[in-house]
Amino acid sequence: MIGRFIIAGLLGLTLAACTTPPKPEELAASWVGHPVEDLIDTWGAPNKIEPALGGRSVYSWHAERRYIQPPQCGSTGIRSVGPCTGGRVITYRCDFDFNADAEGRILSASGRGDCLPLRGLSGPQSRSAPQS
Repeated sequence: MIGRFIIAGLLGLTLAACTTPPKPEELAASWVGHPVEDLIDTWGAPNKIEPALGGRSVYSWHAERRYIQPPQCGSTGIRSVGPCTGGRVITYRCDFDFNADAEGRILSASGRGDCLPLRGLSGPQSRSAPQS
């Protein structure tokens, strides 16, 4: 009986470690209310900054990563069987826009694309929690 609890506990810890990264729109929304400077400190300089009405600014990031999917061939362990698949270029793209007020506080945000394999994109850290 105790063995079952141990196995169940280990399985629960394993599943908890396999969390999926946030979707682009969730990642962008996590920055609303935070200073844009904290975002720049975390992600680096934006690709583009555009002025908007009322002293606001739109900060835009574009992330892209390409890699070659290695070819995979069937094998019996002794010789290859069947056709090979893969060996193609896969491109992941992700775009983010953050609308900040004149004081640099993020008012709204949007994210779109396929960001899963892109590294370096994270949400705000506890040091930059929004102020009431």
